[in-house]
Amino acid sequence: MAQLAYRSWGLIAVDAEPLTGVPSSARPPMLTSVAVDGGASLVFELASHGGDVAVRLEATALSAEGRKTDAFEVYTGSGESFSALPGASWEKTMEGMSGVFSCDLSGVASYVKLRSKAGDSLIVTAVQFTTP
Repeated sequence: MAQLAYRSWGLIAVDAEPLTGVPSSARPPMLTSVAVDGGASLVFELASHGGDVAVRLEATALSAEGRKTDAFEVYTGSGESFSALPGASWEKTMEGMSGVFSCDLSGVASYVKLRSKAGDSLIVTAVQFTTP
């Protein structure tokens, strides 16, 4: 699997309209640790058109401990509008001091939105995209 870089990422603190919501500002490619509350979204602009993509999201073990595998909704689109990617099947593993959520996606466009479902804050420490 080859790593798929992303150009920028952004946070939507309250993503009430996940099909149209966009971040108010984009951040550089390096993702820092960020708290993601229920109903918030992380949006990534991929460096190249996605297609089939695997996502690996790492979070602190304490914040991930109570989360279930269906903790995220996935959307993709052009950056101005999004559509849901139904059927995303997440897996969760605990690896040392991290909780890792991973999923294979098909039909990914240039933007990917990971919307956290209701629950406590999740402290996200890394997100990686890879292609088969």
